[in-house]
Amino acid sequence: MTLNSWKGDGAYKARLRLMAEEVGRLDPDILLLQECFAAPELGHDTTAALAGATGFNSVSWPGRRKTRLCEGAEAVSTSGLAVLSRHPIRQWRTVPLPSDPRDGERAALFAEIDHPAGTILAVSLHLTHLRDAQALRGRQFESVMMELAGVSPATFVIVGGDFNAAADAEEFVNANAPSGSRLVDCRRLAGAPAAATCPGNGDGACIDHILVRIREDMEDCKVLGVSTVLDRPDPETGLLASDHFGVKASIVLNPAL
Repeated sequence: MTLNSWKGDGAYKARLRLMAEEVGRLDPDILLLQECFAAPELGHDTTAALAGATGFNSVSWPGRRKTRLCEGAEAVSTSGLAVLSRHPIRQWRTVPLPSDPRDGERAALFAEIDHPAGTILAVSLHLTHLRDAQALRGRQFESVMMELAGVSPATFVIVGGDFNAAADAEEFVNANAPSGSRLVDCRRLAGAPAAATCPGNGDGACIDHILVRIREDMEDCKVLGVSTVLDRPDPETGLLASDHFGVKASIVLNPAL
């Protein structure tokens, strides 16, 4: 599952409660997060709160450090990436991505997970939101693909997050995985249509995705379904958990076994 958690904006504490409740109900094995807010001075930490609520292992990259407003209080804070996992995280690393001074530092977070079905490499990313930056998004995605070139073919790879573009956007078409493999949108594998994940963006843009690496010579996985989640207001408060909806994919690894 992937979710852009919207930093400390809006009714942060109430939204965080909704996120924790919904993640607990949806019960994913792996959760990829973007815009993870942390302001120690105010006692806020989205990654730690969700890891505590689920009992999951977690790793994070803090991201851009700046003064932000959260529920009327200003504090120095970060807004970065995280990977949460039900299973042990063996090791992790960050991969710097090309950036633009208007947008701040960008990176991808790589976490290697010991899953009962085999090793999973889960990658959380958040590509630039700049509207005139198709080429930059393409270079950022290519940086991720170059890093994947060194990953063992036996490792199952999941790449998810806020791409700030459609999964079939021009900037991603020519970027591909190492020879003999490719990254494929889980919606395509499940035969599911694109669905809005950012309702505030016009009529709603489908910009949050989960991709899996598929080798041409074997069936690595089977995607049973993809759903949009955290897309309904809380009946008590009318709040949404974030300004983005989440995406959840149900995946069977090594279906031939």
